[in-house]
Amino acid sequence: MSWTSIAKAIGGPGSLGFLALSCVVGCVLLYGWRKRSTVGRVWLLGTLLLYILLGCPFVAQSIATSLPPVPWTNVAALGRLDEVIVLGGDNENGRVATTLDVWRSAKPNAVVLLGDALLAQRLTDAGVAPAQLRHDDMPATTRAQMQWIAAEFRTRPPTRAALIASRLQMPRVIELARSYGVHVLFLSSPLDHNVVASGVWTAIPSYGALEVSRDALYERAALSYYRSRGWIRAEP
Repeated sequence: MSWTSIAKAIGGPGSLGFLALSCVVGCVLLYGWRKRSTVGRVWLLGTLLLYILLGCPFVAQSIATSLPPVPWTNVAALGRLDEVIVLGGDNENGRVATTLDVWRSAKPNAVVLLGDALLAQRLTDAGVAPAQLRHDDMPATTRAQMQWIAAEFRTRPPTRAALIASRLQMPRVIELARSYGVHVLFLSSPLDHNVVASGVWTAIPSYGALEVSRDALYERAALSYYRSRGWIRAEP
């Protein structure tokens, strides 16, 4: 198992896995290394303050908007589509809602889902015809998903296709699409949690804002990692 796989399994700042690991490290420093008990207390306090900060809506909003901008498309004005491709990932409720909007308005011939079986079940339960849903859960990363799409388009290019991912994941998806020569309409789905943008509530921590911070930080790290590996172009 690679270090990237381990890091993804634990999760980054804002995740429960990272919180648990940080608390374990703090407790080891506090109780298992008496000479460094002060370090342990500072570590645990720092972890608490970090999660309170990441849970503040104004922080979540700031991290999310620091990601590269993505195009916005009016689903109602899409016209007819050959197929719509849905990537599994963060903010699943938003992906499902956008897929249903496209299904009803653009009437695609097929919905191609690269995600798990639970997401496939959610789509069919919500109204997508099972006979028109094609599901593949093998591509486990965003890069693998885009490689799958590129290979599919080489053998069976659709006339007009759209791709759905959350607005946090979409910058990475667009860069990978450019690298692999995938030409689709990009449809950014909304976040599952509406982050308060003004007023006193922007400074009141919430779990929804913490999730937005977590997902946005993950995408910032993923963009940097992909650029360092040469999988997507470097920032201008």
